[in-house]
Amino acid sequence: MRRALFALLTLGIWAGLTLPAAGPGSPPPDRGDTMPTAGPVFSSASVVVVDVATGRLLVGHNAYAKRPPGPLVHMLTALTVVTYADVEGTVRISRRAAEQPGVRIGVVPGAEMPVFTLLQGLWYTGAADAARALADHVAGSEGAFLRQMAEEARRQGALETKLASFLGDPSGSASTAYDLALLARAALNHPALGPLAGTRKARVTWDGSERQLFHVNSFLWRHPGATGVKSGHAEGAGYVAAASAKRGERHLVAVVLGANAPDERYRDLKQALDFAFRHYDVLLHTPWSDALPYDVQPGETLVGIAAATGLSVGQIQEWNELDDPNRLSAGTRLWLPTGRARPAGESGSA
Repeated sequence: MRRALFALLTLGIWAGLTLPAAGPGSPPPDRGDTMPTAGPVFSSASVVVVDVATGRLLVGHNAYAKRPPGPLVHMLTALTVVTYADVEGTVRISRRAAEQPGVRIGVVPGAEMPVFTLLQGLWYTGAADAARALADHVAGSEGAFLRQMAEEARRQGALETKLASFLGDPSGSASTAYDLALLARAALNHPALGPLAGTRKARVTWDGSERQLFHVNSFLWRHPGATGVKSGHAEGAGYVAAASAKRGERHLVAVVLGANAPDERYRDLKQALDFAFRHYDVLLHTPWSDALPYDVQPGETLVGIAAATGLSVGQIQEWNELDDPNRLSAGTRLWLPTGRARPAGESGSA
């Protein structure tokens, strides 16, 4: 099965991506490093680590499992706003936004507020009134904004993300740790959102008052080299987080979904990132993951993919819950098993 894994990599799962060159500030490579015989043991439902520079999956534990994203949906909300609106513009606050229930920063109807200030409120505190004000400004209605979010998700490669709300309500929304890592990576690489995601606190002014917003992501305060991104909790989603860190010139982002407690979330983030940094060179070529993503290209068939990778059609069908192997369309994301056993009782989605 290890032979099949290398076949997957050479067949272009990482097509279009190049290996980052080590620079003077990079940690020394692991000379002669081979795939470790033992990896991290995670408590959370899903954990991934992705290289920010290249987008490569380095570590994956149930990376493919569909789960409620909780407050991490705000990353996609913010990415949609910066795609469709001027970050340096202003928003006239509607009464609907001012009366939006949930976590609030206290927007005032009729006031003009900077787009960036509302993004700070959304990102740092999960403010529902800020989210509503931004959605109204960008699209005019919740339905139109959700359609824009769906398009932005596809643009960023988050192909398995389906949202019923831009507020982080877990009901009807689903994503994967891998998709959310791609969204976190996009935010970190954005000239406005990257610095925002890594800021611990910000002093802002609206309605004639100066206020201070604190980033609720404790990873920023606890982890050396932390650069972001976002964390939170929601009933049905559990404790979730996207957390990034730099060591030398290497920049990685980890996502945890479905942790049972804040400390469990932090432990899994820390050990995932520590493992990925320690074995970075080998993981670029051979990820520590129970499955790898493969996006179907025009004209490809399941039989052809199976033959090329050394897997059986049945293996691919089982992992992806495909009823009909002949119904495979371009742009579909498959998850191809690497031979690392997934936890007992787990299926391709959750």
